[in-house]
Amino acid sequence: MLATDGWTNSFACYIAGAGLFVTVNGGVVVNNGQEVLVQQTVLALAASATNYIYFNVTSNVLQVNQTGFPMNVIPISTVITSFNFVSAIVDNRPDWVILTTPVGLVTAPGTELTSGNFSFSGWGTGASLTVNSGTQTGFSITITAGTNPSPQPAVTLTFNTGYANPPISIAKMIGGTGIFADILASNTTSQSVLTYGGVPQPAKTYVLNVFVLGQ
Repeated sequence: MLATDGWTNSFACYIAGAGLFVTVNGGVVVNNGQEVLVQQTVLALAASATNYIYFNVTSNVLQVNQTGFPMNVIPISTVITSFNFVSAIVDNRPDWVILTTPVGLVTAPGTELTSGNFSFSGWGTGASLTVNSGTQTGFSITITAGTNPSPQPAVTLTFNTGYANPPISIAKMIGGTGIFADILASNTTSQSVLTYGGVPQPAKTYVLNVFVLGQ
């Protein structure tokens, strides 16, 4: 499980001088339940090439190559160079990432969630929920709205393991066929309530990604 602090300039890539170099700001990554502080880094680039900058979740360092973003990394930037200077920078930073592939250092800890961990209200008659992947520390779900949904419907996750204090959640709608809206997360020590900030459309789908940080 990992997340980036996407609300600030964390991991922003920029030109800080002449030549084939870029600077990447530092930031915090939550990797397998542990916070990793990443220092500001200056990276050397290849000339006349497309350079791919990313955070390696195995070694916990910023790296660059010219072949593309590898599997199981956090993409940062794509930098295009000429013979002796940087000509373009593309920001590839995500807000946060869940890696669900079976790599020991980046799996979300805990018991896999099922639809039985969730209940929902206001999504309409015949609404359904599918767990795409994850545990209570980070998961992806798809909700299909039923008929006659209500404004600001909610989904409630009951944690498999409770917390000593209410955890903090980051929730975002990242796909589906319905209208995108903000997701408000409200937590207790035993549950997380996710509220969709709009009115769902019948038979439309809503894919939510949720990251939960707590002890």
